[in-house]
Amino acid sequence: MAVVLSNQIDASVKSADELESGRTAEHRSAMFCFDVEDLAAEIVRLYHELGRQVEKWQDHLAKNEIPSEREQLLRLDETWLSLYTKLEATATKVVHLIKYTEGLGYRLDGKVAFKECLKGLREITCLSLDRVRGGFASIASGDGLELDQFFDSL
Repeated sequence: MAVVLSNQIDASVKSADELESGRTAEHRSAMFCFDVEDLAAEIVRLYHELGRQVEKWQDHLAKNEIPSEREQLLRLDETWLSLYTKLEATATKVVHLIKYTEGLGYRLDGKVAFKECLKGLREITCLSLDRVRGGFASIASGDGLELDQFFDSL
């Protein structure tokens, strides 16, 4: 499940690194602008695909009642967070490439979608996995509150 997505994210990392290292040599080229635009669009696509894969994982996890398989599935949370973190770091590189490209006078399509994607990535990667696990453990043991119960207690 995560292998193909991981390889696609790695390809985006490589692309960002190559564009970042070559930006001064190609700064007069309109192709550089198109490459940056394509990379930004690819990051948005990967972000949405990663979200779909995580939802599938969560659905499968919720339906799975085999203890050994459930434990194995639970450990995938680190894999998902690692992919989100790598994608967020790459998106941050692309922010600098976009600023550089715009400074040269080019206008990039898809900037609004890219900003929303970056915002989503940062919201996900700022969470502590240990705190999320602790929250799930509290809910599973009956110590936690449902969201509506939490709001009622305020």
